[in-house]
Amino acid sequence: MKRVLVTGAAGTIGIRTIKYLLSEGKYEVTALDLKNRKHYKKLKKYRKRIDIVYADANNREVIDSLVKESDVIIHLAGTLPCYANITEDMMRNNEYSITKLIVDAIRKYNADCFLIYSSSTSVYEKEDELKSVSSKVKGNCYYSKYKVKAEKYIARYLKNYCIARLSYILGDLRKDNLIYNISLNTKLEPVTVDNAAYGLVAIIDNRKKLNKKVINITGGKEYRIIYRDLLLQILEKYGITWKIFCSILFEEKNYLEGYFKEEGIDKILQFRTRSINNYYSSLNKYKKDVRRLLPRLIAMPFIWIIRAKNK
Repeated sequence: MKRVLVTGAAGTIGIRTIKYLLSEGKYEVTALDLKNRKHYKKLKKYRKRIDIVYADANNREVIDSLVKESDVIIHLAGTLPCYANITEDMMRNNEYSITKLIVDAIRKYNADCFLIYSSSTSVYEKEDELKSVSSKVKGNCYYSKYKVKAEKYIARYLKNYCIARLSYILGDLRKDNLIYNISLNTKLEPVTVDNAAYGLVAIIDNRKKLNKKVINITGGKEYRIIYRDLLLQILEKYGITWKIFCSILFEEKNYLEGYFKEEGIDKILQFRTRSINNYYSSLNKYKKDVRRLLPRLIAMPFIWIIRAKNK
């Protein structure tokens, strides 16, 4: 059985990645993440089926030990875009330095190990055009700067890797961290968290075909939207949250996306399902939740303002 290490295993994508790895029935899985109450609770149900290592991914001894024993690494540990631009040190230490440790350990101890690096489609330079993996990348914010730097380090020193640039992630509003530091008119081609996780796992079986490739994992044409429409759906059905409130009023809108050229990646990985309307329909359940009544009422002024701006 292939031995797969998942870093950032208790995160939004990480926990689903473990679920799909186990569903395949052919992988020995090791999960790596920091130990806290939230992570422990999320990983607890898998403790009899996987090896769990609670440690800082910046610990060289831990990384060296785990890399030696891995055939594949799905590297998800890092910082969310909404937090990454607080200080440059945060992104440097939580994204680039961890990636560098993993790459260096592979070079030194396990050159045949295959690395799947979770990057972001927000690295592209412009948001108003159909993008492809050959489009120019930017470095004008800490998040994209160190994603690009990590990508370049991987490509320079490894012989077995795939860089997967994930688009905006749609998850469960109750437990997943959605990104809100986005301008209202931004074009999005989001991917659901389950589809993204399945796509990452599917890379393993297609690693020869995708070796040394950079790919975009997006929702495709069926998910093309304007961010304003997504935000309105969330506010109307789920209501305001403290994170949304702070993002609307205070955060710099520096997360860029766009629409993407179809490059056949879904024919290889077959990870896409349904459409954005299915995701919108999934939000209807919150209308029946009395606990969301007050947040929906508080959201009304924001809804009126956003709609007025669109006129």
